[in-house]
Amino acid sequence: MRIATFVSAHGFGHAARTCGVIEATRRLSPEARFEVFTTVPDWFFEQSLSDPVGYHHTPTDLGLVQRSSLVEDLAETVRQLRCWIPFREHRIAGLASAVTDLGCDRVLCDISPLGLAVAQRCGLPAMLVENFTWDWIYRGYTEAEPAFADIANYLEEVFATADVRIQAEPFCQRADPAIICPPISRMPRQTCTEVRRRLRIPLEARLVMLTMGGVEWDYAGIDAQLKRLEDFEQETWLVVPGSTDQPRRVGRTVLLPHRSEFYHPDLILAADAVLGKLGYSTIAEVHRAGVPFGYVPRPTFPESPPLETWVQHHLPHRRIAAEAFVTWGWLDEIEPLLSQPRKPPTSPDGSERVARILVDLKR
Repeated sequence: MRIATFVSAHGFGHAARTCGVIEATRRLSPEARFEVFTTVPDWFFEQSLSDPVGYHHTPTDLGLVQRSSLVEDLAETVRQLRCWIPFREHRIAGLASAVTDLGCDRVLCDISPLGLAVAQRCGLPAMLVENFTWDWIYRGYTEAEPAFADIANYLEEVFATADVRIQAEPFCQRADPAIICPPISRMPRQTCTEVRRRLRIPLEARLVMLTMGGVEWDYAGIDAQLKRLEDFEQETWLVVPGSTDQPRRVGRTVLLPHRSEFYHPDLILAADAVLGKLGYSTIAEVHRAGVPFGYVPRPTFPESPPLETWVQHHLPHRRIAAEAFVTWGWLDEIEPLLSQPRKPPTSPDGSERVARILVDLKR
């Protein structure tokens, strides 16, 4: 079984979810081989997977052009999409040839519509894993950018070609037909004690993890602001992946690059609370760990309201306004966030169910 896997590079969340499915599929069917097409860095898969995959650095969708983790550039998104949509014949034909030459017998997409077009060309069964699709996202912006309407219409037809559609909670809009499954996440590998010892953070101290996902964020001035942690009555530490080029420590803060020796789900498990952008993979991994989540909604992103509703029903949480995050007001939210107890997951991880369906996938 060899699976052509097309992954959106809009942040790291789609790749994280795909890695959860890949690992679960290999546990169920050890002979499974994956050929991954994406522009998510290869190191992300090396760090997230127990065994390597075939990696092919290939743009598979555009998503949204981001000014920052919280702000989209709609005009530039439309401009770039016009170079993509409709898919060019040479792009589909070239990828179809590659998939055929690799001996792939099925296609997995999260949430790349290009992968579905390639599956159609190759005559292979295709599975779509999503909590939203790009046509739904783009329709949310048509008032501001009317050009999104025709793009969404085209992509809706492409997404409809999937032989099986998996909607992973928390999803944005119910599709029919679709199979609903619980959140999909990567599994931690080390215990809280092991991770804290490697971080050189006392086991009895309180630890908060700050994350903005896979999109760059400007942490200018962080050194001066984080000295405020020393004023807390109880010893409180912060770990911030994606905040620096080289690992370093500032008082009670550990700053890490995106690519570090620490596995993201392990950091979440070792924390007493997580604070950061409201994004799918962070929600799924926080849900698995059961830690409180201080979330920052994205003001104009259509995915944000459904995610927020799900978090409010399933996780210990605290809402932090985007303005407060930008101005460091989130430091005042740490105490109320840490006052909430952990909450066991409300459902098993969805990766096992998706893996079973993928193994049995036929056209």
